[in-house]
Amino acid sequence: MKKITIAILMLLGSFSMASAELGVKIGASMNIGIFHGEGTDTDNGGTASSSVAEVQRGDATGVAGFTSFFIEKDLAFLPGPFARFSVGYDLVNQDFESDTAENDRVSLDEDVTSTSKTNTVKIAFENMATTYVTFNITDSLYVKTGSISVDLVTKESLGTGGSYGDESLSGSMAGIGMSHMFDNGLFFRTEGTLMELDNPTAQTSGDHTITVKNIEGASARFSIGKSF
Repeated sequence: MKKITIAILMLLGSFSMASAELGVKIGASMNIGIFHGEGTDTDNGGTASSSVAEVQRGDATGVAGFTSFFIEKDLAFLPGPFARFSVGYDLVNQDFESDTAENDRVSLDEDVTSTSKTNTVKIAFENMATTYVTFNITDSLYVKTGSISVDLVTKESLGTGGSYGDESLSGSMAGIGMSHMFDNGLFFRTEGTLMELDNPTAQTSGDHTITVKNIEGASARFSIGKSF
Protein backbone atom coordinates (compact mmCIF):
# COMPACT_ATOMS: atom_id res chain seq x y z
CA MET A 1 0.00 0.00 0.00
CA LYS A 2 2.84 2.38 0.84
CA LYS A 3 4.44 1.80 -2.56
CA ILE A 4 1.13 2.42 -4.31
CA THR A 5 0.66 5.65 -2.35
CA ILE A 6 4.14 6.84 -3.25
CA ALA A 7 3.54 5.96 -6.91
CA ILE A 8 0.28 7.93 -6.93
CA LEU A 9 1.95 10.94 -5.34
CA MET A 10 4.78 10.78 -7.88
CA LEU A 11 2.24 10.57 -10.73
CA LEU A 12 0.29 13.55 -9.41
CA GLY A 13 3.52 15.47 -8.98
CA SER A 14 4.59 14.70 -12.53
CA PHE A 15 1.17 15.78 -13.84
CA SER A 16 1.35 19.04 -11.89
CA MET A 17 4.81 19.79 -13.28
CA ALA A 18 3.66 19.00 -16.81
CA SER A 19 0.58 21.19 -16.39
CA ALA A 20 2.70 24.05 -15.13
CA GLU A 21 4.69 23.89 -18.36
CA LEU A 22 1.67 24.01 -20.64
CA GLY A 23 1.33 27.78 -20.45
CA VAL A 24 -2.40 27.48 -21.08
CA LYS A 25 -5.05 29.69 -19.46
CA ILE A 26 -8.80 29.20 -19.56
CA GLY A 27 -11.41 31.51 -18.08
CA ALA A 28 -14.76 33.26 -18.21
CA SER A 29 -15.62 36.96 -18.45
CA MET A 30 -18.51 39.19 -17.45
CA ASN A 31 -18.83 42.02 -19.98
CA ILE A 32 -20.79 45.21 -20.40
CA GLY A 33 -20.64 46.91 -23.78
CA ILE A 34 -22.11 49.81 -25.72
CA PHE A 35 -22.46 49.60 -29.50
CA HIS A 36 -23.41 52.17 -32.11
CA GLY A 37 -24.14 52.11 -35.83
CA GLU A 38 -25.34 54.51 -38.52
CA GLY A 39 -27.46 53.69 -41.54
CA THR A 40 -29.17 55.10 -44.60
CA ASP A 41 -32.31 53.89 -46.40
CA THR A 42 -32.26 54.93 -50.07
CA ASP A 43 -35.45 54.63 -52.15
CA ASN A 44 -33.98 54.32 -55.64
CA GLY A 45 -37.39 54.67 -57.30
CA GLY A 46 -38.32 57.99 -55.73
CA THR A 47 -42.04 58.89 -55.55
CA ALA A 48 -44.82 59.28 -58.06
CA SER A 49 -44.02 62.99 -58.31
CA SER A 50 -40.25 62.68 -58.50
CA SER A 51 -37.67 60.30 -59.93
CA VAL A 52 -34.99 61.53 -57.54
CA ALA A 53 -33.89 58.93 -54.99
CA GLU A 54 -35.07 59.58 -51.43
CA VAL A 55 -32.59 59.06 -48.62
CA GLN A 56 -33.36 58.70 -44.91
CA ARG A 57 -30.65 58.50 -42.29
CA GLY A 58 -30.68 57.22 -38.73
CA ASP A 59 -28.59 55.59 -36.07
CA ALA A 60 -29.02 53.06 -33.27
CA THR A 61 -27.24 52.49 -29.98
CA GLY A 62 -27.41 49.47 -27.70
CA VAL A 63 -26.06 48.63 -24.25
CA ALA A 64 -25.74 44.99 -23.26
CA GLY A 65 -24.30 42.77 -20.56
CA PHE A 66 -23.00 39.40 -21.71
CA THR A 67 -20.63 36.55 -20.81
CA SER A 68 -17.79 35.03 -22.80
CA PHE A 69 -15.23 32.26 -22.45
CA PHE A 70 -11.60 32.27 -23.52
CA ILE A 71 -8.52 30.09 -23.89
CA GLU A 72 -4.95 31.35 -24.20
CA LYS A 73 -1.48 29.97 -24.80
CA ASP A 74 1.62 31.90 -23.81
CA LEU A 75 4.68 32.03 -26.06
CA ALA A 76 7.21 31.73 -23.23
CA PHE A 77 9.34 29.40 -25.37
CA LEU A 78 10.23 32.29 -27.69
CA PRO A 79 13.40 34.32 -27.08
CA GLY A 80 13.65 37.76 -25.53
CA PRO A 81 10.60 40.06 -25.46
CA PHE A 82 8.64 37.67 -27.69
CA ALA A 83 8.22 35.46 -24.63
CA ARG A 84 5.83 38.08 -23.25
CA PHE A 85 3.29 37.43 -26.02
CA SER A 86 0.24 35.16 -25.75
CA VAL A 87 -2.38 34.15 -28.30
CA GLY A 88 -6.02 33.57 -27.43
CA TYR A 89 -9.56 32.90 -28.57
CA ASP A 90 -12.67 34.42 -26.97
CA LEU A 91 -16.27 33.36 -27.71
CA VAL A 92 -19.41 35.22 -26.62
CA ASN A 93 -22.04 32.62 -25.69
CA GLN A 94 -25.13 34.81 -26.08
CA ASP A 95 -26.71 37.32 -28.46
CA PHE A 96 -27.31 41.01 -27.86
CA GLU A 97 -29.39 43.59 -29.65
CA SER A 98 -29.54 47.30 -30.37
CA ASP A 99 -32.46 49.54 -29.54
CA THR A 100 -35.30 49.64 -32.07
CA ALA A 101 -35.06 52.45 -34.63
CA GLU A 102 -38.39 53.67 -36.07
CA ASN A 103 -39.43 56.15 -38.73
CA ASP A 104 -42.71 57.10 -40.40
CA ARG A 105 -42.47 57.57 -44.13
CA VAL A 106 -44.99 59.50 -46.24
CA SER A 107 -44.95 58.71 -49.95
CA LEU A 108 -47.16 59.30 -52.98
CA ASP A 109 -48.65 56.33 -54.80
CA GLU A 110 -49.22 56.30 -58.56
CA ASP A 111 -52.70 57.77 -58.07
CA VAL A 112 -51.10 60.65 -56.09
CA THR A 113 -52.51 59.32 -52.81
CA SER A 114 -50.52 60.18 -49.72
CA THR A 115 -49.62 57.08 -47.69
CA SER A 116 -47.87 56.87 -44.31
CA LYS A 117 -45.70 53.81 -43.72
CA THR A 118 -43.91 52.90 -40.50
CA ASN A 119 -40.57 51.10 -40.57
CA THR A 120 -38.92 49.61 -37.47
CA VAL A 121 -35.62 47.80 -37.32
CA LYS A 122 -33.06 46.63 -34.79
CA ILE A 123 -29.88 44.66 -35.18
CA ALA A 124 -28.60 41.68 -33.22
CA PHE A 125 -25.03 40.47 -32.89
CA GLU A 126 -24.69 36.68 -32.81
CA ASN A 127 -21.76 34.23 -32.63
CA MET A 128 -19.19 36.90 -31.81
CA ALA A 129 -15.65 35.47 -31.64
CA THR A 130 -12.29 37.18 -31.20
CA THR A 131 -8.84 35.87 -32.05
CA TYR A 132 -6.27 38.01 -30.29
CA VAL A 133 -2.67 38.55 -29.20
CA THR A 134 -1.66 39.99 -25.84
CA PHE A 135 1.65 41.52 -24.78
CA ASN A 136 2.61 41.71 -21.10
CA ILE A 137 4.19 45.11 -20.53
CA THR A 138 4.74 44.13 -16.89
CA ASP A 139 3.70 41.11 -14.84
CA SER A 140 0.29 42.73 -14.32
CA LEU A 141 -0.24 45.26 -17.15
CA TYR A 142 -0.96 44.05 -20.68
CA VAL A 143 -2.25 45.28 -24.03
CA LYS A 144 -4.07 43.27 -26.68
CA THR A 145 -5.22 43.45 -30.27
CA GLY A 146 -7.11 41.08 -32.50
CA SER A 147 -9.70 40.37 -35.16
CA ILE A 148 -13.45 39.90 -34.65
CA SER A 149 -16.02 37.84 -36.52
CA VAL A 150 -19.75 38.22 -35.86
CA ASP A 151 -23.10 37.57 -37.53
CA LEU A 152 -25.19 40.72 -37.97
CA VAL A 153 -28.88 39.76 -37.89
CA THR A 154 -31.56 42.35 -38.67
CA LYS A 155 -35.00 42.17 -37.11
CA GLU A 156 -37.34 44.46 -38.98
CA SER A 157 -40.94 45.35 -39.69
CA LEU A 158 -41.12 47.45 -42.85
CA GLY A 159 -44.20 49.25 -44.06
CA THR A 160 -42.65 49.08 -47.52
CA GLY A 161 -42.95 45.29 -47.46
CA GLY A 162 -39.21 44.75 -47.91
CA SER A 163 -36.72 42.89 -45.78
CA TYR A 164 -33.05 43.26 -44.90
CA GLY A 165 -30.43 40.56 -45.36
CA ASP A 166 -28.22 39.14 -42.59
CA GLU A 167 -24.45 39.27 -42.97
CA SER A 168 -21.26 37.88 -41.47
CA LEU A 169 -18.90 40.70 -40.53
CA SER A 170 -15.30 41.02 -39.50
CA GLY A 171 -13.49 43.77 -37.67
CA SER A 172 -10.70 44.68 -35.30
CA MET A 173 -10.30 45.35 -31.60
CA ALA A 174 -7.72 46.75 -29.18
CA GLY A 175 -7.62 46.83 -25.40
CA ILE A 176 -5.65 47.25 -22.23
CA GLY A 177 -5.97 45.45 -18.93
CA MET A 178 -4.61 44.49 -15.53
CA SER A 179 -4.12 40.90 -14.35
CA HIS A 180 -3.21 39.31 -11.02
CA MET A 181 -2.02 35.73 -10.66
CA PHE A 182 -2.22 33.72 -7.42
CA ASP A 183 0.23 31.01 -6.40
CA ASN A 184 -2.32 28.26 -7.12
CA GLY A 185 -2.69 29.34 -10.78
CA LEU A 186 -5.98 31.20 -10.34
CA PHE A 187 -6.07 34.70 -11.79
CA PHE A 188 -8.41 37.62 -12.31
CA ARG A 189 -8.39 40.48 -14.82
CA THR A 190 -10.04 43.80 -15.50
CA GLU A 191 -10.00 45.05 -19.08
CA GLY A 192 -11.29 47.72 -21.41
CA THR A 193 -11.56 47.29 -25.20
CA LEU A 194 -12.60 49.19 -28.31
CA MET A 195 -13.85 47.55 -31.50
CA GLU A 196 -14.80 48.50 -35.04
CA LEU A 197 -16.63 46.35 -37.61
CA ASP A 198 -16.62 46.42 -41.40
CA ASN A 199 -19.43 48.26 -43.19
CA PRO A 200 -22.13 45.91 -44.54
CA THR A 201 -24.69 46.70 -47.23
CA ALA A 202 -28.02 44.87 -47.62
CA GLN A 203 -30.75 45.12 -50.28
CA THR A 204 -34.47 45.05 -49.60
CA SER A 205 -36.80 43.09 -51.82
CA GLY A 206 -37.98 46.32 -53.45
CA ASP A 207 -36.17 49.44 -54.62
CA HIS A 208 -34.59 50.21 -51.25
CA THR A 209 -30.87 50.03 -50.55
CA ILE A 210 -29.85 49.82 -46.92
CA THR A 211 -26.32 50.89 -46.05
CA VAL A 212 -24.97 50.42 -42.52
CA LYS A 213 -21.70 52.01 -41.49
CA ASN A 214 -19.57 53.05 -38.55
CA ILE A 215 -20.45 50.06 -36.38
CA GLU A 216 -18.26 50.46 -33.35
CA GLY A 217 -18.32 49.72 -29.66
CA ALA A 218 -16.55 49.74 -26.33
CA SER A 219 -16.69 47.21 -23.52
CA ALA A 220 -15.43 46.63 -20.01
CA ARG A 221 -14.92 43.15 -18.58
CA PHE A 222 -13.99 41.28 -15.45
CA SER A 223 -12.46 37.83 -15.92
CA ILE A 224 -11.49 34.92 -13.72
CA GLY A 225 -9.55 31.87 -14.84
CA LYS A 226 -7.00 29.16 -14.19
CA SER A 227 -3.49 28.76 -15.53
CA PHE A 228 -2.16 25.28 -16.39
